Amino acid sequence: MATAFSRGITVPQLEARLATRRKETALVAYAMFALACLFLLAWVRAAMSTRWTTSRMVLSVEFLPFCALFFLVGFYNALLNFQIRTRRLATWREYILTSESFWPR
Repeated sequence: MATAFSRGITVPQLEARLATRRKETALVAYAMFALACLFLLAWVRAAMSTRWTTSRMVLSVEFLPFCALFFLVGFYNALLNFQIRTRRLATWREYILTSESFWPR
């Protein structure tokens, strides 16, 4: 009630906004996880099908942070979804160690 009051909206409006935000964070989390998997598979395919030279190895290693970035953005949105779902600020450790479902809903 305090959050709704401080935002100048009613409690049902706040509930609707939180539900919308949960859907958005779940969608972004799944999209980022899918993109990360897609880019990682493309990286593996390219790594397996080309000749390994020094310059090719450098390019391969330089591409991995982009894959990691997609995974991290997906994880961050999943954490936001968890925080909205539990209605409290939670750390990433609490999110990983929770007995609730790991996947955003």
